[in-house]
Amino acid sequence: YGFAYLSLFDMAGGAASTEKWYGRRAKLITPDRIHFTRTGMHLISRMLYAVLMSSFCEYIINSETL
Repeated sequence: YGFAYLSLFDMAGGAASTEKWYGRRAKLITPDRIHFTRTGMHLISRMLYAVLMSSFCEYIINSETL
């Protein structure tokens, strides 16, 4: 159908990732294990940007070869 799907669950590491993110010295997730800390939000933002830009570049390269 030509749409994109991105799973933050998978990007974060899947099952039990919240414990890993909370267990780090620089906490990436709050004690409720639901919300990101400021540091976690910055990391997720950079990850999202990297994925989006990579996909966009791939799209541009593929559209130029058509």
